[in-house]
Amino acid sequence: AVVSTQSTGGNQFKASVNDVIQVDNLDLDPGTEIVLHRVLLVGSLNYTLIGRPVLPSSTVKVTAMVIERGRGPYLRVYNSGKHHTRQFFWGKTWHHMHFHETMTTMLRIRSIEVANTDLKESADG
Repeated sequence: AVVSTQSTGGNQFKASVNDVIQVDNLDLDPGTEIVLHRVLLVGSLNYTLIGRPVLPSSTVKVTAMVIERGRGPYLRVYNSGKHHTRQFFWGKTWHHMHFHETMTTMLRIRSIEVANTDLKESADG
């Protein structure tokens, strides 16, 4: 099996064919095929290709399909601190809590194609 590590939205994901990954919001409709350009590493039992920092698009092509778009986990953010009224005198402590949900997109890796090797794997077989 071919495994690749790709970067999208500032995060890195390790995936092989037919894996589902959850990435930050992409403004695409479900069913849309996309190509992931920032591939950092591709490997199998026979070889490993490491990009510095990314592999060229002529060497490797990772395609994915948008499965669904939705909301991510409900995050709770808590901040606290002290008011600095004077240099040596501390004021009262303040607390602030807010909640937010990030929009996410689910992608299914359809194929990982590597040039100049005999191993090409796709979801269709």
